[in-house]
Amino acid sequence: MYKILAKVLANRLRLVVGSVISEAQTAFVKDRQILDGILIANEVVDEARKLQKELLLFKVDFEKAYDSVDWGYLDAVMRKMSFPTLWRKWIKECVCTTTASVLVNGSPTEEFLLERGLIQGDPLSPFLFLLAAEDLNVMMRAMVQSNIFTGYSIGSVNPTVVSHLQFADDTLLLGVKSWANVHALRAVLVLFEAVSRLKVKFNKSMLVGVNIVDSWLAEAASVLGCIVGKVPFMYLGLPIGGDPRRLSFWDPVLTRIRSRLSGWKSRFLSFGGRLILLKFVLTSLPVYAISFFKAPSGKKYGRLGVRHLREFNIALLGKWCWRLLVDRGGLWYRVLVARYGEAVGTLVVGGRSGSSWWRAVSNIRDGESTDGGGWFKESIVR
Repeated sequence: MYKILAKVLANRLRLVVGSVISEAQTAFVKDRQILDGILIANEVVDEARKLQKELLLFKVDFEKAYDSVDWGYLDAVMRKMSFPTLWRKWIKECVCTTTASVLVNGSPTEEFLLERGLIQGDPLSPFLFLLAAEDLNVMMRAMVQSNIFTGYSIGSVNPTVVSHLQFADDTLLLGVKSWANVHALRAVLVLFEAVSRLKVKFNKSMLVGVNIVDSWLAEAASVLGCIVGKVPFMYLGLPIGGDPRRLSFWDPVLTRIRSRLSGWKSRFLSFGGRLILLKFVLTSLPVYAISFFKAPSGKKYGRLGVRHLREFNIALLGKWCWRLLVDRGGLWYRVLVARYGEAVGTLVVGGRSGSSWWRAVSNIRDGESTDGGGWFKESIVR
């Protein structure tokens, strides 16, 4: 019975969550996707490196984020968002009556009530966590408006300020190099931890600098109590600031493929069995990476029904061309307009000053790609 009720409430919450959640959050909201945050972070880092701007990035690591959400805090957030009293009562019944048990020698103990946290796997939990994480957005926005924290301004004509990106508990804070920003980052995270009970693991969080000397970065990291990272760094499973034209960029993907292959070598599999593993397991490993980055050219393959990854890469990048036509309301699009400009309703290419991602997508959009990009310009009519 609970699963049915939770699913009904989750479906109703799904319809309105986009109107109460900021555009900096890109998880579980219609017309937003995980690659939006990757795009923004990559464009910011790319512009900072090419224009020699100083940039600070702080990758936040929360400790057991879903298990730490305070129920009273969550109810207060929903009240501030003007959710009806009856709705909050329903959510409270779903969340606060949760029980759990512990396996001891394979046997469950007597069930006991939980005092906080959201159950992972519950259909309500992703949306409730978005509401809980929204307070960090409110705090960051207030600090930017009060000039306590200075976000990164991308673009020159109509700049867009980017100060934070959130995908569930994966949070990236961005700003210019200044001691005021370093102290503000520490203060806002401590304050957010105090009100939400979401504990920040500063010793596992990472500070990354672009065009910042190592000595200053090390001193700032000691103030924050975090580790120092460097570009490229991993965010949402993809390297930010890397060059996809270099083979070393694809080492993580190749490592995953090699680890799978090494396990298969010890099995006595028929040719048909190996083909099935190749089609449905091995070729799916690089899909996430080639959804955003253009892979370097390699040998041609694609027989026996095995997906041709090169052509699939071009098709996935072509989806971005479609989004440029139909989805122009998001932060990701405003970042592109701020950096490259817009002429006659179309984003300007930007030449060699653009990121490698944007050059690949614009070549497909304009039919200038030498490896199968002409199909988009010939097939799409405004």
